[in-house]
Amino acid sequence: MLIMFQNQNRCIRVYLYEVVLYEDELADNGVSLLTVKVRVMPSSWFLLLQFWLRVDGVLIRLRETRMHCIFAGSTNPVVLRESCWREATFQALAANGHPFDSAAYNDPSIISQKLPVVKRTTQKLVISS
Repeated sequence: MLIMFQNQNRCIRVYLYEVVLYEDELADNGVSLLTVKVRVMPSSWFLLLQFWLRVDGVLIRLRETRMHCIFAGSTNPVVLRESCWREATFQALAANGHPFDSAAYNDPSIISQKLPVVKRTTQKLVISS
């Protein structure tokens, strides 16, 4: 998808893409979903790779990797990568007052903040010319 903005009599192009790489309903026992979202702007790009697993009545797992690169105005672009692993069992979620019903957990963006972080790493890569 191409989105164009007008900024100070200039046209700025922004490209947005979202692709489902893998999806499975786990024989009606949950959902497994792997998506990638890419945003390309004139001065940088952003990527989100997201793996979502829900095994009904057992656990919810979310793995996200974000990458961001700013290349405008720099001879040495920097790529930042953050990986975040979140996971919880249905019992742990119910103990914290969240619903036990699997239907309440269909959208990873809604439940992601309710899942505890298991692991988080951040890396920085400086590309030298």
